[in-house]
This record gives sequence, C-alpha cells and structure tokens, in this order.
Amino acid sequence: PDPVVPATALPLPSPEDLLPRIRALADAGDTGEAWRLLRDALDADPTAAPLRYYEGLLARSLGREVEAERALRGALFLDRDFVMAHLQLGLMLSSLGRRAAAIRALDNALRLAQGLDPDAVLPEGDGVTAGDFVVTVRRALDDLGRVPR
Repeated sequence: PDPVVPATALPLPSPEDLLPRIRALADAGDTGEAWRLLRDALDADPTAAPLRYYEGLLARSLGREVEAERALRGALFLDRDFVMAHLQLGLMLSSLGRRAAAIRALDNALRLAQGLDPDAVLPEGDGVTAGDFVVTVRRALDDLGRVPR
C-alpha cells in the first residue's frame, strides 16, 4: 500500500502561482476572498511586486485609496520598471485630483512602454501590447492637460 502523506508535507502553492486565482476571484466580484488569498500570499512572499500590484488594485476596488497607493508604490519600489503599476498609480492619483503626481506616474509608464517592442505583451496587462499601451497613456496624459512626448 502507498504510504499516507500528512497534509503538512504537501507543497503549498507559491505566491506567484496564486495570482491567477486571485485575479479570477477579483474578476468574479469575490473581492473578499481575493483579498484573503492575497494577504496569505503576501505573508509568504512580501517582496513579490506582482502581489503588491494586485494588493493595490484590490484595495482601490474596496475604496481604500491610502492602502492602494502604498501597495502600488511598494510594487514600484520592488520593480521600478513595472509599467502597469505606474499606470494604475497615475490613474488613481488623477481620480483623487493629484494632477502633478498623476502626470509623473503616467510619464514613467509612457517612458517605459516606449522603450519596449510595440508588439511586446505587458506583464499583468491582460494581453495589452506596449504599442496599444502607449496610445492609452498618451490619452490619459492629454485628459490631464499634459501634452505627452
């Protein structure tokens, strides 16, 4: 007979492996469960930039702007080239009326995206290419009254 493996011996999914589940829960509107799973993943790996990014998105969706800004800035501290985090930070700051800070974040997103192959798919961008992203960010900057480069 096969030996019984105790539950504690089973490998736990890595925090990065939990991202698809967190995204699916959030997309389905189950933000409470997504938040709980995200907190568990962050406890296991507090320095994972994608986890901090999703922390920011979830916090914002829950109306927790201070937490959202902290999390998005945390993601950028961990990965300063995280294009989507720059975008989301800029959009959130814009919605809060913090125009100058929003423009800085969006300028960073634009600069980084312009340095990529236009056909490159952005990490955590749901299939968005760098080329399409540049168009989106330029539009956001235009809406803020800043003529993009």
